[in-house]
Amino acid sequence: MSFRSLVLALSLLFFSACGGGGDSKVLDRYVKLYMEYPDFSLTLADMQKVGAFLPSYHHKYKIVYGDASKEDLSEVATDWVQIDKKTFQRHEGDLGMTLLNRSEGGPLSKTPLPPGYQYVGNEKYGQWRSDGSGGSFWEFYGKWMFMSAMFDMISGPRISRGYYNDFRGNYNRGRAWYGSGNNRSFGTNGTVTRKTNKAFFDRGGRSAFGNRVNNRMGRDARTGRSRSGLRSRSGGFGK
Repeated sequence: MSFRSLVLALSLLFFSACGGGGDSKVLDRYVKLYMEYPDFSLTLADMQKVGAFLPSYHHKYKIVYGDASKEDLSEVATDWVQIDKKTFQRHEGDLGMTLLNRSEGGPLSKTPLPPGYQYVGNEKYGQWRSDGSGGSFWEFYGKWMFMSAMFDMISGPRISRGYYNDFRGNYNRGRAWYGSGNNRSFGTNGTVTRKTNKAFFDRGGRSAFGNRVNNRMGRDARTGRSRSGLRSRSGGFGK
């Protein structure tokens, strides 16, 4: 592990241990920690409200950072981080969504979007392919196919041009997008989220909020695992 990776890992553990009364600055701290990278995204991987009378609020995040243009992205999964009630309520419908993202050294965006969608439509990373019936769908180039797995995009619907245009139209207006029409694919209780964020639903999902002290908290709140160096010479996993 490099010195920089060690510093990041220790910082994540520090964030997890802090916030005795609920921290409203957690997301800002992650921004400061990772904004030096051209590419950075923070996705809400899990959430819990613990306790009924004096509840505490907790998030887990998946962070992807590095330089996508050089096929050099790493990911880290945080431990439980205690947050304040307002932050929890703001993102209660955003499970599985990327809450913060920056790509190619551009500005930071705080509009929630499905993981990996910041790279869709960018012809540096992929192309629109004909579906044989007059439409088209997005496909990453071979060297960037690892992005589909890293962002769990293989669990979602194929991204058609119309599907993408609907997403982009909302996103450009600063509106979170959870799927086209009545098809809620992303966010809390989205059909894709049920596949990619099983821990939340195994605990009862929304029904667990405020009903009881979650007796799995101690079991789930283990040391955050990290995985770095996800690039190989062929552009896949394993450095």
